[in-house]
Amino acid sequence: CANFYYIRHSGPPGAGRARNTAIPLVQGKYTYFLDADDTFNVRALRTAWFQATRNHVDLMFLPYNLSISGENKPMFSADERLWKKKKWTTQARKEAAYSLINYPWNRMIRTEVLLAGDIFFGPTVVHNDIQFHWDTITQAATVAFFTKPVCLHRKSPKMKQITNIATKERVTVVDSILFTDRMLRRQGCYKKQ
Repeated sequence: CANFYYIRHSGPPGAGRARNTAIPLVQGKYTYFLDADDTFNVRALRTAWFQATRNHVDLMFLPYNLSISGENKPMFSADERLWKKKKWTTQARKEAAYSLINYPWNRMIRTEVLLAGDIFFGPTVVHNDIQFHWDTITQAATVAFFTKPVCLHRKSPKMKQITNIATKERVTVVDSILFTDRMLRRQGCYKKQ
């Protein structure tokens, strides 16, 4: 039912680059990314997979929990509010998804959509998931929100994590937004004024 890849990328740093290395290898019906230090609920992921398969969903958003310095907490409140909204149409679901924090581990995408849409992570060390976030939403014809938390995302200010970088590399958010903007324009995602 599932293949798991653990990629230790030896090139330039960044989880996005490691994930991009794995994308051409994926073969299953759905693809799900998470960080090497995170854990996930196998039963919840399996149930999400069955539900997505049964309903022919291109993109399914998955709730998550946080482990901040070893203390377990629910997902960030901005994301939690989105799961409580009623999302009746695909367009309403996409609009709700636009407001989600751009983490790759809060979604499962149909592999066919991932590969056919040429969806990849951005090239920057940090913020590389902004491009993936927007590209997955715009490429998906059907969107759903799952109800049970799947990932336990670990975060610790004391651990060496890319998200804790406090150098000039944080400014690459501007580059990431520009890459994403270019990609969305090429796809014709902006309405003509």
